[in-house]
Amino acid sequence: MGILERARLAETARHAVYGSVIVLAVIIALDDTSVRAREAIASVLGAAVATVLAELYGDYLAETIRERRRPTPAERAEAVRSALAGLLAAILPVIFFVLAGFGVVELPTAFEVAVWTGVGVVGFYAFVANRVGGMSVGRSVGAGVLFTLLGAVLVLIKALVSH
Repeated sequence: MGILERARLAETARHAVYGSVIVLAVIIALDDTSVRAREAIASVLGAAVATVLAELYGDYLAETIRERRRPTPAERAEAVRSALAGLLAAILPVIFFVLAGFGVVELPTAFEVAVWTGVGVVGFYAFVANRVGGMSVGRSVGAGVLFTLLGAVLVLIKALVSH
């Protein structure tokens, strides 16, 4: 993998993890409330889109300050591409709320699967980052497991606090 491909993957991973963590926090906050499936969908999508817009704006400001010029159209297009790829990873849990909305799964099940999917995305990107960074498979799996466990601990803390 070349330098350019690694840089693109790094940007995509950064956006995916930021978005996934924000979405995970929203899902955890909504769990155990009387929210309906469509409200969960709107909340998750709203949080993910707001996160992407904030990241794009922050990236624009940082690039302008760092380079002492506005980003070129090509740089802006690349930033949008990586942000949108990250957005797709962040909104993955929406699928489960859509299924709940159609009555395919119960809403509490959708929340459970959505939470653990978000935790899994964070762990997956830790694995990918370590592999692309040249780490061994074992070390990469260890990093993925570690970050998955950290996410799980946060979910379990919330579960203990709210019960």
